[in-house]
Amino acid sequence: MFRRRLASVALILSAASLNCTPVVPDPESGPPLPVPDLPYLTLATSEGYIVIELFTDMGTAAAALRTAADEGYYDGTIVHEARNARWLKVGQYSSTLLKSTNRSLVNESGNGLANYEGRVAMYGPADTASGVPYLLINLANNLDLDFSGTAVDFTVVGRVIKGLDIAEAMGEVTTATRTAQDGTVLSYAPQTTIHIKRAWSSMGPLADAGADQTARTGIEVTLDGTGSKARTTGQTLTYAWTQTSGPAVELDDPTSATPKFTPPTVATLTFELTVTEAGRDDPGVDEVIITVNAPTNQAPAARAGANQKADGGQTVTLDGSASSDPDAEDTLTFAWTQLSGEEVTLSNATVAGPTFTAPDVNSTLVFQLTVRDNHGGQADDRVSVVVRARPVADAGEDQTVLVGDTVTLDGSGSRPAVDGNTLAYAWLQTSGPEVDLDDPSEESPTFPAESVGTLTFQLTVTEEARGLSSTDTVTITVNSEDNEAPIADAGEDQIVAAGSVVTLDGSGSSDPDEGDELAFTWTRVSGPEVTVTHADQATATFTAPAALSTLTFRLEVDDGQGGSASDEVTVVVLGADAGEDRKVIPSLVVTLDGSGSDPGFGTLSYLWEQIDGTDVTLNNPTTQRASLTVPDDAADGSALTFQLTVDNGEGVTATNTVTLTVATQPVVRLETSEGNIDLNILIDGAPITALNFVQYVEDGFYDNTIFHRVMPDFVIQGGGYLSGMEEADGVRDPIVNEFGEDRSNIRGTVAMAKLSGDPDSATSQFFFNLVDNSANLDAQNGGFTVFATVTDETMAVVDDIATVETGTFAGFDDVPVVDVVLLKAFIK
Repeated sequence: MFRRRLASVALILSAASLNCTPVVPDPESGPPLPVPDLPYLTLATSEGYIVIELFTDMGTAAAALRTAADEGYYDGTIVHEARNARWLKVGQYSSTLLKSTNRSLVNESGNGLANYEGRVAMYGPADTASGVPYLLINLANNLDLDFSGTAVDFTVVGRVIKGLDIAEAMGEVTTATRTAQDGTVLSYAPQTTIHIKRAWSSMGPLADAGADQTARTGIEVTLDGTGSKARTTGQTLTYAWTQTSGPAVELDDPTSATPKFTPPTVATLTFELTVTEAGRDDPGVDEVIITVNAPTNQAPAARAGANQKADGGQTVTLDGSASSDPDAEDTLTFAWTQLSGEEVTLSNATVAGPTFTAPDVNSTLVFQLTVRDNHGGQADDRVSVVVRARPVADAGEDQTVLVGDTVTLDGSGSRPAVDGNTLAYAWLQTSGPEVDLDDPSEESPTFPAESVGTLTFQLTVTEEARGLSSTDTVTITVNSEDNEAPIADAGEDQIVAAGSVVTLDGSGSSDPDEGDELAFTWTRVSGPEVTVTHADQATATFTAPAALSTLTFRLEVDDGQGGSASDEVTVVVLGADAGEDRKVIPSLVVTLDGSGSDPGFGTLSYLWEQIDGTDVTLNNPTTQRASLTVPDDAADGSALTFQLTVDNGEGVTATNTVTLTVATQPVVRLETSEGNIDLNILIDGAPITALNFVQYVEDGFYDNTIFHRVMPDFVIQGGGYLSGMEEADGVRDPIVNEFGEDRSNIRGTVAMAKLSGDPDSATSQFFFNLVDNSANLDAQNGGFTVFATVTDETMAVVDDIATVETGTFAGFDDVPVVDVVLLKAFIK
């Protein structure tokens, strides 16, 4: 409970004494103590071993104490007084507070030794003929105890040479008043009983089993008896370790000074060390306690790989394979999230190495890899992929021509990714009756259509300055002079219910040439995979998949005379999207957003209803976006659930729910381009300011703003500007200042910024305190209101931002040269 150990107290030797034997000077005053082969008195307590060196040349008291100990006088007694960390008293009472039997011995308080810290005294009646062997261990200098001729007197008989720290810990315990069986009131008795299990004297060596240890299962432990000391310099010590409590373990060598073992289970293990010195009968004994805990999980290390460069259209592989876990047996899972840049689709966001196709735009894509182990540990890392856009190849519209026509291919719609760069053209026929292009390297080559058929050409354009290419294809249908191409009609776009049977209707297709028979082919162009029945007929069917999906189908018709045409139709599977579940705080104005339900065509009606939680008033419940105010008295963990129903007016409906969970001690996460920062919001300390900040978070105001002011050893400020120092829209009216002296602007706190000279001018801008700014900011302009603290785990990200390069931009100082972006803010 409060075991502590110190190294053995070293003897301070002097060469001066009457008989020329070494002496120990009394600290501060008093005669020197001769140092012969002094005996040890060991108290084996419930909290550890205390070894006392007895001063035998000071009279008969020490010898009497040895006899009392060896006859079991102290066994089963307790520490019955722990006096304000000044002293301990032992040996007078048993655990049932029965007083020990007096033993007559001479009180020798006149020996001139003072009660200094670490010394041990016998105390009892001043009558020199009837002293008793009760012990007082001095935990401080108690010179006021050195008096005689009074009711109680003291004889210094020795000093603690090992375990003084254990005694000091005993002196710090909580005490209470207890009454002994003889009626004596014990005013400073420890509330938790401290036992003297046994006591004995010894002329043997000093055993030291080392400091108590805390260990982990499966990790090797080394016991350490090297602190043991022989009585006679140079004598050999032998060691014997014995386990006295806890599940049995096997020591590799119990006779070694430093045996080892590996604990298999969580337990508390006690070992006793017996040390024997050659030429002496008495051994030295000590014990050590090893507390074995379950393995402490260590967080994994996320490694998202090196930053990359890619060209538009290139397949990019993200690489988290270097991620690791210091706990070798842990298993890792991976989760990739795109934080910024042109949106792409990962092949599998839960593997170490997903792939994606780089978009054809100049963009910097930032991905975050979150690695989790199977014990709840996790870590994040980020990687950037800089994409260079490819040129745009445009082979022109498909054409239908007649035999004998001169056909012009048209690549004029192609364009370079960088304005002003030159394009090189290369046309290649890929199917159909072979023809000769007059110049395949021209933007718009020509050829004569000499026979009926369908010809396909591929155009490759290369942006020569950058060495990047892209391709496009065009189809040329050549008909005979008297054949006209058919007309494809895939029907009207549709909104359908999930699971319904959907009919694709191409019956409106036709051919101007009477008698031409049309062939039909339906193909899914995009959307979830489905099975199309009768895909070779005018009308085909399929079963609609899960809600909120969009499918596109192409109908191709062919007249058998070289004429063909195509048309596309979009089918939207209606679904309600009530938004993601999220956390809120009391008094927050929340917008319920059903805009994700909109298919982009047709007319939908919306209906929001509350289905669980404390009743609230919904504003505009029949619109795409409804709003509400969370009750002021909403309890932590309580939930409000709402259902959205959407209807297309033709009997197709869908529903979805969203749950708002109340957090009265919320944590707001700021996802930045430099890493995540978590804020503990102090609602109780600054309710108006905290609500103001979280309302901006809820409204999405902070998303994609920048930290526009970075001043090392002072503050980092954000919350008001977009890239290019453009002011963010949506700033609300200022709030009242809530500065309190109990919330100073110390390192790691977050406060609202405001205008100079106006204490009540805070709106959206906030700042991180990088150092203790309390002397300045607590006293300035009415004090700056602290409303949050950065968590210890994420303060390193704030410190990283403080190191970025800054300069002057648009008249503002201390602006980061490269934008530090607050990508998204939300309540965790």
